[in-house]
Amino acid sequence: VVVAPHNRFLLTVGTLLLWMAWFAFNCGSVVRISGGGSKVAGNSLLCTMLASSSSAAVGMVVTRIYCGYFELSHCCNCVLVGLVSITASCAYVAPEYAHIIGFVSVGFYFGAMRLILWLRVDDVVGAVS
Repeated sequence: VVVAPHNRFLLTVGTLLLWMAWFAFNCGSVVRISGGGSKVAGNSLLCTMLASSSSAAVGMVVTRIYCGYFELSHCCNCVLVGLVSITASCAYVAPEYAHIIGFVSVGFYFGAMRLILWLRVDDVVGAVS
């Protein structure tokens, strides 16, 4: 049994807060700004945005295909999945590959989500998947 989120407004606000904090984390991981560090920080910001937004878009399409309707909770979880997937390599990945990383991460998310449901694990917010 899938439990729908009770307060979509707080779900969205929480996701947006995490998204903005993730930008600060990924860009702030650059040790120094001088000596070319600003280019690395800029690339980190761009790749973080591209991976998370592309995973959100692909997640909405996949949700529409599987469920028959758009689900905001899946979109928010896909944003977080995209952020997690790009974090380790955001400073070193070319921006065109950030889309691919976000795209592939959605497949892992939906696969893990289906596995969690099949195993009947109690994951209320989808954090395990």
